[in-house]
Amino acid sequence: INAAVPMAILAGYMIVEAIQRVSSPILTGIERADVPFKSRLLGVTIALLFNVLLIPQYGLTGAAVATLTAKLVDTIIQWVAVYSILEIDIPSRSLGWELLSAGIMGIGVYGSAQVLQPSTLLELAVTVILGVGVYSVLVVQDDEIRNVVEQYIPFKIPV
Repeated sequence: INAAVPMAILAGYMIVEAIQRVSSPILTGIERADVPFKSRLLGVTIALLFNVLLIPQYGLTGAAVATLTAKLVDTIIQWVAVYSILEIDIPSRSLGWELLSAGIMGIGVYGSAQVLQPSTLLELAVTVILGVGVYSVLVVQDDEIRNVVEQYIPFKIPV
């Protein structure tokens, strides 16, 4: 149980890492590999400094916070560079719809898990399938998302 909080913080680290795994190759591909190099150098410096400051007082949690903070700074620097170099149009309405759909799915899965309290593989599968179904039905209500999905499936999605 002592590692639960640090592990939750490091789960956040993995999300930031996944986001950075997009920015770094973009910068390298447009011949700006200097940006990820410099941002990682700063990130390592922050990690070292924060570890020295936080571990003595907060232990594992301090180490996790130091690691997440360093990766977050590293990633923000890279994405600021990407946005300053390239013209990027984020489909914010569709992204918001995906997040809302995921949130509703999460509530549905949590609720069904509370009711079913899955203890068998079949009950767990039903809970997962319910979540997939709720998300799938909701997310394709957005026209842009539905158009993209329909490019990869052999039929039109009824709305």
